[in-house]
Amino acid sequence: MHVFPLLFLFFWALLFQGHLWADPPWFKCEKKWGEAKVQGRRIVRYRLRGNNFPQGQRFLLTIKWFNGEEAEMFAYMANRRGYLILEEDRRDDPIYALCPLKKGERIAFLMRSEEDPSFLAQTSVVPFPLSLKTKSGLKLSLELQAQDGSSFCLFGRGFQPGETCGMDFSFQGKDYHYSLIASSEGRVNFPFTFELDDRDGGECSLILKRVNEEIIFPFQAGRAALGLIGGFALEIR
Repeated sequence: MHVFPLLFLFFWALLFQGHLWADPPWFKCEKKWGEAKVQGRRIVRYRLRGNNFPQGQRFLLTIKWFNGEEAEMFAYMANRRGYLILEEDRRDDPIYALCPLKKGERIAFLMRSEEDPSFLAQTSVVPFPLSLKTKSGLKLSLELQAQDGSSFCLFGRGFQPGETCGMDFSFQGKDYHYSLIASSEGRVNFPFTFELDDRDGGECSLILKRVNEEIIFPFQAGRAALGLIGGFALEIR
């Protein structure tokens, strides 16, 4: 018995069935034009798009908040072209998942296959970013990490590869000092936490010290950071 011809035929059988050289699933949350205001707060609109999903399988959409809480929302099917189709036909009357959000809060979307527990596609957005762009070209943002407003993560782009800079701030009588090192792509990803003696919190100023630049990034901490800034409307189609 010749093993090589059998392996060759098996390879081509998998290829023609779409199991090899197939494009990976693509899943994205896109912002739509147009906003609304409800009781003086901004409502921003997004929609989910996905393709290259395993055809014929059923998927369940779950929304996940920054604190780890999850909520199952809607069921989808992947059609013959791998596009996600909402099981309930609402083409003429799109429905929305409405979520109130805080500034700097990331919200994630998970698409799980009911047939294959190992399959998970996910994407996320920060609808109301806490961001700052400097004259030197740095793009900085802070993301909320804890329910009590005591933890954040600093993201930065535009640094010199391997650049070292200092990060200082004072809050509720305590001083904090850190040293940051940018990646080879000039990016910074730095989580930090501070103690809350007064849980109401308040204004805090993060100071980045570079060789020829000092950047002040003001933000709210503690309960002061947890106020709802607006709403997120996810169009389900």
